[in-house]
Amino acid sequence: MSATVHKLQLPQPATGFAQSVADELKPLYQRMQNNPVVEAVYSGKASKKLIFGLGKEFLPIVRGTYRRMSMRLQHVPPHQYELQAALLKEVSEEVWHTPMYYRWARAVGMRLPQDFADGPYLPETYSFVMLLTISASDRGALEESCGRVIEPEHFDGQVPYSQYGALVQTVAISGLALGGFPLASDKLAEGFVKHYGCSREQAEFWFEHGTLDAEHARLGFDIVDCYATTPELQRRAREAAWLSTELWVRQWDAMWAKYGQ
Repeated sequence: MSATVHKLQLPQPATGFAQSVADELKPLYQRMQNNPVVEAVYSGKASKKLIFGLGKEFLPIVRGTYRRMSMRLQHVPPHQYELQAALLKEVSEEVWHTPMYYRWARAVGMRLPQDFADGPYLPETYSFVMLLTISASDRGALEESCGRVIEPEHFDGQVPYSQYGALVQTVAISGLALGGFPLASDKLAEGFVKHYGCSREQAEFWFEHGTLDAEHARLGFDIVDCYATTPELQRRAREAAWLSTELWVRQWDAMWAKYGQ
């Protein structure tokens, strides 16, 4: 007996909204994939200081992803079991990424945990991690509830509550913001193999998060596209995607400023 492959079916029709936001974000996507940190590794010009700085500053993103993706499930209404299953599948895959990351770190010479605890992290790293973490927790739902009380346009009128607000916000932060990273990750993977003595297995973390990871980004696009169906939900999703992508780019710019000069 063969197992049945069940394909996720989201509410239709799609609105096209997610792609429109991605089009707006293209300049930031390009800044990510062509970031000086990425170009230095890709061309073989990255110093040990820069590589270790990248390894250290990106670790909090990697280590928190499994927890954050698990927490996203609370924002899915109980009857949306197909969407729950799709997000749970992502969680099951993400659990292996931290061991991949440590394997790469050791391959480039980092000492664990010493080189991850050598001094404070960049403020930009804290800012980005804070956004990712609070979006996956209860904050989105709280914001939606409080908005009905304190926002002028919600003060004197009926505003139907929707759990989807918290869902599209956290998915936009982790999904729509991914647009520039897969190509950057491909370049990093190739650079580590070509110039820094890593095998493809040792650089698996970066290959895995390259264009091979497009399915994760696609799921985020599909969720935002199908659930951000009102002006308010679209406003929240757009703001979240812009903020996340901007903080991501600022973190990598800050890495270059501190470790690449």
